[in-house]
Amino acid sequence: MARFVPFVLLAALLSFAALHAADDAKKPDARALGPFDIDLGDPTHQRLFTSNKSYVISSEKEAVKLFGKTLGPALIEGVDFTKEQAVIVSWITGGPPFGTLMWHAPDETSIEFYIKAPRARARGEAARFGVDRFAVPADVKVTFDPKER
Repeated sequence: MARFVPFVLLAALLSFAALHAADDAKKPDARALGPFDIDLGDPTHQRLFTSNKSYVISSEKEAVKLFGKTLGPALIEGVDFTKEQAVIVSWITGGPPFGTLMWHAPDETSIEFYIKAPRARARGEAARFGVDRFAVPADVKVTFDPKER
């Protein structure tokens, strides 16, 4: 009887893992479109991308209205607006070591972006600017917490 206990424990562990994976499968995903190289010498880039801010874009027309005829299409490249929306996250972190842009889905209807702080206690005084692009499901609510955690 005692030799069956490890098998019972293994079976319980595997069933718990399967249930947890099923819960995660219901949560939305953010598909990374890659970072966007910003030019801090460009006044438009300075105005749009030098603060912690997110933009949720649901059409190409909206992208052109927000970012202009040249920049708008470049930012949303790779997004299928029939089932997705584009998310552009402009973020700033201090360092080194620098923070990292992360995201999580707290439930089936939302995605939250945030800046994960490094574990270091002492950090430098340099600033790093980042612009990252994502495609998320069209029916998902997107939020951005600009404070490092």
